[in-house]
Amino acid sequence: MEKSAVNFSRHLATPVRREDPPKSVHNRVPAQYSYNTNLSTMKKTNPQVMNDHTENKSKQATIQADSRATMVPNDLDISESEDESSEEREDFNIENIQPQSLIYEPAPKAENFVQCVITRQKLGINGSLHPTYYLHLEKDNSKKGFLLAARKKNATKGNYVISNDETNIAVNGSGYIGKLKSDLLGRHFTMHQRNVGNADKEVIAVAYEHNAFGLKGPKKMNVLIPEQGFQYNLIDRLKDSKLYNMMLLKNKTPSWNDEINSYQLNFNGRVKRASVKNFQIVHMHDDDIVLQFGKVDEEVFIMDYKYPFSALQAFVVSLSSLDH
Repeated sequence: MEKSAVNFSRHLATPVRREDPPKSVHNRVPAQYSYNTNLSTMKKTNPQVMNDHTENKSKQATIQADSRATMVPNDLDISESEDESSEEREDFNIENIQPQSLIYEPAPKAENFVQCVITRQKLGINGSLHPTYYLHLEKDNSKKGFLLAARKKNATKGNYVISNDETNIAVNGSGYIGKLKSDLLGRHFTMHQRNVGNADKEVIAVAYEHNAFGLKGPKKMNVLIPEQGFQYNLIDRLKDSKLYNMMLLKNKTPSWNDEINSYQLNFNGRVKRASVKNFQIVHMHDDDIVLQFGKVDEEVFIMDYKYPFSALQAFVVSLSSLDH
């Protein structure tokens, strides 16, 4: 597998010329314009999300822009204040954690993220139709520990085989973990984890709100995690609001910036490229980010997560966004 050399240190993105935005923005965005969800600009292209950041003497502010060809001017300083949790949590040392122990178990209850990198590989004639994704754990010593791999099996549906063996990503492989499956419309995704001798366990589900042509503005997604490890018929439970013994999360709604006519999210310099796939997941009643995903390079993405996500669950949510 070809590894991309990526510098994950903070840096200022080079501003790119962008078209003039519409003069006014209402609740319904005209179909000919796209929204951006990281400091995006209203632009006559498909929706994209991007990230940029600037520094001043007193604090650093990261500006995220959601647009395929537009980046926020790097002389604009915008910050987002983080709500501090009343519960004190200490940071953990990732160097003391074995990568494979993170696959199924939730992340430690701590303030810092488990930081990961996802690389996409498109090899051969069918590479674009059946891409392969590799998830690695980032460590302070710049070494990366392999966690999971996924390969898309159906070119028209979001069906992925997931394995902890990067050399044999197959249902009959020794590292086979399970399948991520979507519905026909590609709006509902469920992870079916292998359960030898019994029906596969559903360990997480992701549901995207219908939003044809971006008329409702930034995308909206819900994530459903069973509190007891697994359940069955997760999407049906979500539709019927039967959420007992469930944890329901959502993507963070980007804020609108009148100065640049764009939406913004703060990734603290982790995300470098424009992509509509970028997102942040928070609890239903606060803005404590527990999962964030974004584009760094053409085939490289970051995936940072906290409790209550396991590496497998966070990976599944990220794959759903790449596919949606």
